[in-house]
Amino acid sequence: MVMRRQIKRVVATLLTASLIAPMCYGNKVSNAEMVKKIVTATAVDEDGSDGLTEITELHAASVDNKIEVRIWKNEEGKIFYSAYRNGHVTLKCVPLGIVAKSVDLSTGLQVDEESYELKKGKEEYDWYQGSKKHVNKEYQEMSFVVTKENAKMQVIFRIFEDGIGFRYVVDGDTTTQNEKTVITSEVSSFEFPMDGRVWNADWYSSTYEPGSYSTRTMTQVKNANGDVPPAILSQVANGNGSCYMLLTEANVYNEEKPYCATIFHTNQGSAAYKVQFSKYLKQEQDPEYVGKTFKAEYLPIESVTMENEFHTPWRVCIMTDTLNDLTNSSLVSDLNPAAEGDFSWVEPGTASWSWWSTGDPIEYQSLYDYIDYAEETGQKYCLVDFGWENWKDSSGKLDYEEKLKKLKHKNETEGPTFKMQEDPRITKVGHFIRKYSIDELLQLVNILKGDMSIIGPRPAIQREVDQYGEFDKLRLLVKPGLSCYWQVSGRSNIPFDEWMKLDVKYIKEMSLLTDIKIILLTFPAVFKGDGAY
Repeated sequence: MVMRRQIKRVVATLLTASLIAPMCYGNKVSNAEMVKKIVTATAVDEDGSDGLTEITELHAASVDNKIEVRIWKNEEGKIFYSAYRNGHVTLKCVPLGIVAKSVDLSTGLQVDEESYELKKGKEEYDWYQGSKKHVNKEYQEMSFVVTKENAKMQVIFRIFEDGIGFRYVVDGDTTTQNEKTVITSEVSSFEFPMDGRVWNADWYSSTYEPGSYSTRTMTQVKNANGDVPPAILSQVANGNGSCYMLLTEANVYNEEKPYCATIFHTNQGSAAYKVQFSKYLKQEQDPEYVGKTFKAEYLPIESVTMENEFHTPWRVCIMTDTLNDLTNSSLVSDLNPAAEGDFSWVEPGTASWSWWSTGDPIEYQSLYDYIDYAEETGQKYCLVDFGWENWKDSSGKLDYEEKLKKLKHKNETEGPTFKMQEDPRITKVGHFIRKYSIDELLQLVNILKGDMSIIGPRPAIQREVDQYGEFDKLRLLVKPGLSCYWQVSGRSNIPFDEWMKLDVKYIKEMSLLTDIKIILLTFPAVFKGDGAY
């Protein structure tokens, strides 16, 4: 075997020399052809293609000729792909296909030679959430159809300057009898060269979130067995430099029904990352769940049921020279459908986020501090994380009583009442409404219903009544009203004890003339706005 490999390397060297020589003597060879020939010369015995036959018509390069994809087959009717960057292996030969309950479209396949198609395409769109405003990228698309009995499936590759994506399209006749197709697995895989390093999250531990990120050599990957959540980052030698790659997916949503998001699975003895259906969370929530109690187990998704005309998500591998280029790649957006509608209102910007600092995103009262922080630091947004649907008030109304507890130390009055001139619970509009007592007008409905009078002590709040003394409770002997002595004498500028005395004074002096006098005094008091906070 060793001798065989040495012979192949010698042959590769000679082949490289024979290819370069004609180019030096002026033979015209296209860039795409040159890339293919160099790959052919350098990838022998390195891309995992031993024992496979190349379908020479099925190869495509990016528009800058940096990235190339090649298609292979074996005697069992299995189809494989491999990828190269700058003439060096980045993804070794791994199988393609899906398995349905009705038919196994991963083996025993026939490639329809008449279906071969290679065409150029372009993605041009506004990128509202990305590193640049406008994206304009060309790609090469290679597609072909595989058949088995009465079933057929189209395989599509798109090769960009910064990576590749591939997916399967089933066109209505995976089975001739069933209206739906039940997919039990994909055989799609990614495999890096053995000189690569990989960073990926360890599988779920105590929460639904991944744990720490680990660095592994490909030898360690080969000796591992288990599930790995996306995304997976890899660094491999690429000529004289390094190539960074990121595995993920795009366009999970179909036209009618979403496909299944996926993870990766590794089997001991293989260095390939196999696409696998994800797991779902079986969750038990405490009746008093506030984000601190989380009991769950993870159950595998055994199959995906689709209408007979569907596509799988794009399996994506971003390939760049630097981590900066990888981070700023638009490839996932390129492979997703273009956004529809008017997005002129979208304004990207930074946001404050409470998750990591509080550990309790479901306690929405803590978000007030982050809203204030965003305002103080000029950030456009404040992020509300998961769990908002479990807020105590499911209607979405904020619990101001809870907020009040946090503001008690800022109280500017005495007694059981709470007053602040700059109350953070009141908006700018609210300040205006409060100053001119516009909010009180709604109580006219209560007057018509007979619950209130025009003149009388202001309605009491239960938490304040609970702290009343015996004298204070005298104000409760009459029906509450819109205005009284307190309102026309300075409102919140008056201490609590004096307020109670004014209300009891009214009760002692109740008469038609007293009510008329208070009504006449109310109008200038409202317009003046003294003590209205």
